[in-house]
Amino acid sequence: MPQNEKRNGTGVKTFIASCLIVFAIWVAYALFFPLFVPEFEDRGIAGDLFGGFTALFSALAFAGLIYTLLIQKEELSLQREELKRLADEQSSSSESLKKQLAELARTRNQTTFFQLLDEFRNTKMSISRAAGRANETFTGSRAIQHLLHNKILSSTTAVDQQSLQADFNDIFNGLERDFAPYLRVFYVLLGFISKSEEDLQPFYSDLLTSQLTNIELILIMMHGASDFGSEKNDLIKRLEVLRNLDLSKYFEEDCFSLTHYKSVYGEKFIMPKAS
Repeated sequence: MPQNEKRNGTGVKTFIASCLIVFAIWVAYALFFPLFVPEFEDRGIAGDLFGGFTALFSALAFAGLIYTLLIQKEELSLQREELKRLADEQSSSSESLKKQLAELARTRNQTTFFQLLDEFRNTKMSISRAAGRANETFTGSRAIQHLLHNKILSSTTAVDQQSLQADFNDIFNGLERDFAPYLRVFYVLLGFISKSEEDLQPFYSDLLTSQLTNIELILIMMHGASDFGSEKNDLIKRLEVLRNLDLSKYFEEDCFSLTHYKSVYGEKFIMPKAS
């Protein structure tokens, strides 16, 4: 831009200088021509002698006009290049800003996930159960083990859907105070993972499932297969939460409850593993 201003200033000075020269020639003509041709009759004849000069000046004026147009064309070309450069710089800045915003959103997403994961751990540790001869208090996964062990064994004896649902009612109504907060935070985590970027979902899912013991996986399996959590079993399947599930300790191949779980989740996950 400073170069354009300098060029414009030079053009104005040249135009003023040209006008002054033409004006000086006109004044000189008006002053000195009568001295050389004092008679009016001779001035007309003398004036005709300058016809060629008039044509020359007209041609020069026309050439000057063409030159001016060429200069304007060059300046317009420079302006277009300058505008294109500015547009490219703006586009580059915009792309850089988009990348920065995307990276910021990704970092914020990861921070939120780990905060939710910490909340899930804390919620799990808030579950407690007094058991044993010494009435020892267990928390977290060990408390879930003591709360569920006998109830899971009871559910393996179910012979139809009605009796199995009765077992689910016994677990998720009878132990609602213990499991409801745990399951709520767990499903919030699943929903968050499902809405995260696709390349982050396996990483998040692996971190979450690494926090789950086998008894917790069984709890999640049973809840998703019951009327209490049936709307969540698609998330459980899609994120493969049950991929490390081991049912060999509790379920036989031919028991009704195992058949029900297979119908909900598919045999990919619901198969007793060899001990």
